[in-house]
Amino acid sequence: MNIPKIEVKTLGVDEMKVKGINRICTVLLDLDRGLTLGIIKRKTADRLRTLIKKVREKGINLDPNLIVRDLYNKWDTVLKEEFGDAVTIAVD
Repeated sequence: MNIPKIEVKTLGVDEMKVKGINRICTVLLDLDRGLTLGIIKRKTADRLRTLIKKVREKGINLDPNLIVRDLYNKWDTVLKEEFGDAVTIAVD
């Protein structure tokens, strides 16, 4: 099974790559709880928090037990709507 990877680019320079579905959800849920992660800059964290809000508004659960392909399909739609090419999820 392919594991999705989330890439966040800030100003086209900085990248955060998180591999593994549990890691993706952990990062997003930590951000949602207001934890500051050293691996990303504040602007990127703010953009991800906005993304979390948009995901929740669409009724998409951040449960790490979701089927990978289902998560990928749902997130891909939300990411494109919110950030365009700035944020992508790729399946290796």
